[in-house]
Amino acid sequence: MRPVPPAPDIPPTAGEGHRPRWSVMIPAYNCAESLAETIRSVLVQAPGQDQMQVEVVDNASTDDPESVVAGVGAGRVGYYRQPQNVGAIPNFNECILRSRGDLVHILHDDDYVLPGFYAAIGDLADRYPQAALFATRSFYVDSSGRITGATPLLPEFASGSRDLSAFFYGNPLQCPAVVIRRRFYEQHGGWRPLVPADYELWIRAISRGGAVVSPEILACYRKSEGNQTSSHMRAGTNARDLFRCARLFEGVWPDRQVRELRERAADTALSQATFFRLHGDREAAAANLKAFSEIATARLIARRFARRVRDSLLEFKWKVQPW
Repeated sequence: MRPVPPAPDIPPTAGEGHRPRWSVMIPAYNCAESLAETIRSVLVQAPGQDQMQVEVVDNASTDDPESVVAGVGAGRVGYYRQPQNVGAIPNFNECILRSRGDLVHILHDDDYVLPGFYAAIGDLADRYPQAALFATRSFYVDSSGRITGATPLLPEFASGSRDLSAFFYGNPLQCPAVVIRRRFYEQHGGWRPLVPADYELWIRAISRGGAVVSPEILACYRKSEGNQTSSHMRAGTNARDLFRCARLFEGVWPDRQVRELRERAADTALSQATFFRLHGDREAAAANLKAFSEIATARLIARRFARRVRDSLLEFKWKVQPW
């Protein structure tokens, strides 16, 4: 098992000149079709250039996002292109390094915000100057923009909190709805190169600086097919990194929750192995079984084996039970 990677350093912004309040940084990779909607959703509610930096950071795309920025941004949106593809997480960190504002919003190139997002977040930032993370709820939308669901209410964060109980069994926040103060990145580092990178970052920000979450739904997270998640699932990387997150949360979460997260990581690998085996993908099934063997304790393996034997016996009993 690889060691947990450190959070990369984020130095303070250089120079003593005027700094905007906002930095809306849009990491882009081969999403020129949706990028226009993303940019428009920002510009329709953006204050002047002296108050909000808006910049697209292109991870060496092949579908010409620069022309989209030039057309839709009309000189208002900056553009930076990586000389080569550096990977998603390093590109997010490049966004932070290039940001100049106090409030940094990483807005993916296929997500978008709804009218009132920046006013709502700005109000929270004014009322809670010590908090590190601010967010609203999000709609889930499909590739055509149809709403398919929404993130949950988080009443415990309505007035600011460091309570992590809502994160013990999942991730109730989505990236387009989250804004983090740049000073947090400067003090505690940027995005770690983990598959659940946002999950780890939210927990780090909440535990060390606190968060405030509005009950309003003011962002849209697009669930798209063919993203990186599928390759991480095939390799079992997501399960391994979830296990590594559990190691990071030692001392932050109660021991019981850390143990349960480790078990969830092992269960993730095992369930993915079963899924890929049933779909005839032997390579992915083997990779996930290997991940399970690396993650699971002997006790957990014994418990899962006992559960499978029990389920098999119950299934057999049901099949031979006379009507």
